[in-house]
Amino acid sequence: MTGAIWEFTPGTNTWLLKNAVLPVSRGYIPTLAVYDFKVGTYLIYTGGGSDWNGTTLVDTNDSFKYDPIADSIGTIASIPRATAETRAVPWAFPKLPQEMLVMGGGRTPPNPSDEVNVYFPFTNGWGTYDHFITARRNFATDSNGGCDGFFGYGHIWLAGGYGSDGMPLSSMEIYCNPCAPPTPTATATTPPPSPTATATVTPPQPSPSPTIIDTPTPTPTSTPMPRVTPTPRPRPSPAPRP
Repeated sequence: MTGAIWEFTPGTNTWLLKNAVLPVSRGYIPTLAVYDFKVGTYLIYTGGGSDWNGTTLVDTNDSFKYDPIADSIGTIASIPRATAETRAVPWAFPKLPQEMLVMGGGRTPPNPSDEVNVYFPFTNGWGTYDHFITARRNFATDSNGGCDGFFGYGHIWLAGGYGSDGMPLSSMEIYCNPCAPPTPTATATTPPPSPTATATVTPPQPSPSPTIIDTPTPTPTSTPMPRVTPTPRPRPSPAPRP
């Protein structure tokens, strides 16, 4: 068992022994790197781990925080239960900081456990989420990061490991959490029929018949024209003869 911290650089395929060391030697430690917006870098958190008492492995609840840039390590609030031989996986909800979930594990009775402990890095506190179905240790587990967005589902998968009786397990469990409330599905509703105007046949009222007034046609009366009396023309008198 050791307290040494090593850093691996994939680009150069090299290992570097860091100056910082764990306050106590531990193995099979659940660890997770979480981005800290306050310092602008990733910090590595631990929760539990195995101690060696000279005869067997013993679960512990020691918890630490390591800054790989500053190469410094310190303690955080201890995980509420002793555990080891498991993993920590990331989990998040929309608009909230990332959390660390420590999944079951442990071998010191009453372990192995099915308990899921959650660590809140920004408040340095612990809580508990739903238990999974079968208690186990040394099992494969991971998540898709949870619900850091508003769509889809957050998932946690776990499989295999060793059960409470020490026998290997082949079972698998999947946790699924909707990232947003389901969108209501529009259901087509037939609108009630609009009132239809009912044609009412109204018999036409007879128009009053015009009253014919028989006005007698006046009989033309001949008006006598005045008779022109010829004026006698004067007759010339014959001149006297000499």
